[in-house]
Amino acid sequence: MGLALNEEKKEQKAIEFYQLMSSLRFIPSTPTLFHSGLKRAQLTIGASVKSINIETSGMISFLKGAEVTTHMISRSGRRRGATAAYLEVWHLEIEDFLDLRRNVGDERRRTHDTPDLHHIYGLKFAERYLYYEQEFQVGKIKLAKQIKAFELCNIRSPQDHCGVVHSSNLCTEITLNTSEKETAVCNLGSVNLARHLKKENQPIQTEIAAVEKILHQTRLNLSQLTDENRGKKIPVAKFELEAKLLALKKQLQFDDNLLQETITLAIRMLDNVIDLNSELFTELCPEAEYANSQHRPIGLGMMGFQDALFELAINYNSPAALKFTDELTEKFSYYALAASCQLAEERGTYASYRGSK
Repeated sequence: MGLALNEEKKEQKAIEFYQLMSSLRFIPSTPTLFHSGLKRAQLTIGASVKSINIETSGMISFLKGAEVTTHMISRSGRRRGATAAYLEVWHLEIEDFLDLRRNVGDERRRTHDTPDLHHIYGLKFAERYLYYEQEFQVGKIKLAKQIKAFELCNIRSPQDHCGVVHSSNLCTEITLNTSEKETAVCNLGSVNLARHLKKENQPIQTEIAAVEKILHQTRLNLSQLTDENRGKKIPVAKFELEAKLLALKKQLQFDDNLLQETITLAIRMLDNVIDLNSELFTELCPEAEYANSQHRPIGLGMMGFQDALFELAINYNSPAALKFTDELTEKFSYYALAASCQLAEERGTYASYRGSK
């Protein structure tokens, strides 16, 4: 387990990291998963594009070229490359930039190479969109408004004392500073919420699995009946099984202590990624190494949210789901901040900490 190489107790931490990932409680980002163990392991997401001080034919043509270049890059031969483009809202070409995401217009201006997907879904979308535009023009739609573009990213950035945020990573989980001397990169991972039910729930989960198996077979048997007979022969047992399944799931509980344990260890793993990438970045991209070492940026996300709701028998569109989400995200944030503070006490604050908010 390479992420434990710089730990004082390597073997102990390696086992803890392994157990965390093998149980699927925490999943590192693609570079960490794909590149760990390689001789030159690039464990962080990020890239830089430098100016060569010549005029271009515009941002759109540049993006088209960037897309072609991206397709020639693979992640250790296991996954195709990917790029993300960001543009300031005041840029001269902002409207053309936004137009690239539409499914209508000149196909030569689209920065994608999967027109079949857009043909399947995009045509219906475009027809309906144009229909509403016409309805507005003839006065049949009265309520419409224009939205002025503005951004709150820099206002809310905790690192606003270090400069302006111009972009983010592929999935926009985190926002980072960029400048001539620093190239933003990100160190990411996700906590799998569905793997955080209390262990004492195991007998209930075993019973749930048994009931689901019987219920599945009952539904299969019903599907083989004719429409005429199905309404007459639906067994009472089916409704009893569904009621029992719901009652069992409502006994399940989310394990906050396990969540805190997972997040605490995950934060440590992500912080280790920064140091393990230091030598490679120093050689290949000093600007990325500068940003990584100065700000030590990490991003911790969550996955399996809908699965967790399903296991807990909470309707996705319900007040109970809203309450669960509100409490969960507050705990998630608190545990992550607490883990970061613990690391700061052990390893010291990051270089650009003073002045952050």
